[in-house]
Formats: sequence, structure tokens, C-alpha cells
Amino acid sequence: MFIAKKIKRIQQFLTENRHDGLVLVNDGHESNDDLLYHLLHKVLERGLLIIPKRGRPLLYAIPFEVNQLAKTYPLLRVEPWPADFAHIFTHTIMESVHTLAFRPTGLPFSLWKKLQKNPDVLLIEWNDDNHIISIKEPEEIQLLREACHYTDRCFRALILSWKSFRTETDAARFIETWFTERGLESSFPPIIASGPHAADPHHEPEATPLLPGFCVIDMGVRFKGYCSDMTRTIFIGRPTASDLARYRLLFNAQTLALNKVQAGIDTATIDDTCRRALSPLNKECIHSLGHGLGTAVHEWPRISANPSTILEPGMVITIEPGIYRPGSYGLRLEDDVVVEESGVTILTKTTKRLIRIGS
Repeated sequence: MFIAKKIKRIQQFLTENRHDGLVLVNDGHESNDDLLYHLLHKVLERGLLIIPKRGRPLLYAIPFEVNQLAKTYPLLRVEPWPADFAHIFTHTIMESVHTLAFRPTGLPFSLWKKLQKNPDVLLIEWNDDNHIISIKEPEEIQLLREACHYTDRCFRALILSWKSFRTETDAARFIETWFTERGLESSFPPIIASGPHAADPHHEPEATPLLPGFCVIDMGVRFKGYCSDMTRTIFIGRPTASDLARYRLLFNAQTLALNKVQAGIDTATIDDTCRRALSPLNKECIHSLGHGLGTAVHEWPRISANPSTILEPGMVITIEPGIYRPGSYGLRLEDDVVVEESGVTILTKTTKRLIRIGS
């Protein structure tokens, strides 16, 4: 686990921003902080982590979980969840904490009110934490590479078994089962969208016969906490010349976008390159071009027309243009890539040659 490097990165950020500490919270059904999962690779039912700008972080947890968590995370000081939260401000770790940063999306309002009662501590909203998650360590990139490798293998097995599927749910169930049999889990529910269903980017597989035409397959796996997210489009039946032309247009647009990706470029340039290449079907591309990828399947940055978002080395993102015509067709191609100083490394290796089934 790379928790030491991640903690060091957070402490460096706290020092640069003159914050004394950061608080991250999971509190039952009230909050589930993705940055806390990013650090621990574990969803705590109840946990409060205080990271000071210097020294050893303190984790409060359910009392009967304390011993196991202390063994799992020796870098952390682990103590039982306090009955009275005023206690955390009298603890040794808090003596030098006067400004405590919190993530507004991860701190329950009820807890925020309790923490605010202490006059010696100033709570500060922390919204600029994107780089903590988005820049990946080499070890993290290796885990993402492994996740993509399993995704490639599963897709290959899916296509070899395709003729045994009658419905979209049959194909989706195959993906889930394939991962489960290897001790893994999907990073999100697989999308199998055939025929006109493919015009819905987030179509939920149906227990009805697979329909002829383009079939979008969007799938991913969580491997040791890290997610893959790959989309391929196949064709059920015999494609027309117009079908093949649409697919070539999409393939070429994605290729041009991938060739634009490198450190220092803004996402708007990549987005514009892709949309120009999709002309005259640009209006049929109804979602952003991609997103960050890591311990969550959707992370910052959003690959969109925002010129202020600049890619940096070590980011892992998706490039996933799609074109959709309601009631008729949909097709999408998505790859997971590592941003480098000059170019990218593509982690998803599955062919993008149009696979035809039953033609």
C-alpha cells in the first residue's frame, strides 16, 4: 500500500496552503469520503482521520475494529470513536492544529456543527484537492495496468462466448461472473446496449433478445482498489456501408484525440480536436470526452471543453468519444491512458477493429 506517499503528499499540500490539518470522515449512511477510500483502500462504516501537516495521522474507528486497523495501517495512530467529539481537540495530535481543513462533500453537517463549537479551531473548506488524487504514483499506475489487463482478458472471453448469449443481461452476467470467479468485482455495472438501446450512453441491460446493429459494451474491474473503464462497440449482423463509415469516423476521431494527449495540454484542445473530427456528426456526441480514473471510476479531471484544466504527468484518464442517434444507433470507444511528458501510454489493449457477430 502507498499510504505513506499519499500522506506525505497531503502534508506537503497542507503546509503550502498554511493549514494545520485535514479531517476526512465516513459516518455510517451520512457520508462516504472518496479521499479516505483513496488512502485506505477500505470503506469504513465509521471512521474519522485527522492528518496533521507534520507527524503521525490519527484515525478514530469503531472500537472493535481498532486492533485490526492498527495492524493494517501501522503508519496511523488508531483509537476508538469518541463519545464526545470535544475530546478530539484535547488530544495530543490536535495541540498544534488551529486551522482544520475539511471537504464539504465528505463532512456530515451534524459533525461539522460539533467540530465548530471549539473556539480554538478554525474550520476551512478545502475544495482544491484534485491533485492529491489525480497524480498517480508508479505503483498505482501498475495496479491500473493490471486492472486493464483483466478487463482485456474478460472482453476476449466475452466475445468467444457471445453466441451463447440470448439477451443483454446474459452478456452482462457473464462479465460479472468472470470477474467474481477470479476474486474480483466490476468497477461499475456492465453496460450491454444493442441496436437502438445503444443510443442511451448509460443503458441498463435488458432481459430481451439482443438486437441487430451496433452493440456498445462498457465494462471495468476493480483490482486491489483501482478501477478500469473500457468501452468497445461490436456489430450484430451485417453492417451497411453507412454503418462502417460511422465506425471509421469514430475510430479516427478517438485516434486523433489520443494523439493530442500529453502533459501541458488543456482538455479543451483535445475535446475540440475530437469534435472537429466527428463532423458532421459532432452534435451526436452528447457527453464529455473522458474523465480521471483511479480508486474511483470517475475522478478529476473531466476531459471537456474547459480550457483551464491542464493535463499533468502521472494522470490516468479515459478518452471515450461516442455518437448517438435516438431510436437508431449508438457507438462509443473508450481507452484508459497514462498522461506522459510527450504522449500517452494506452493501458487498455483490446482491439478496436470492428468485431462482427452473426454476419
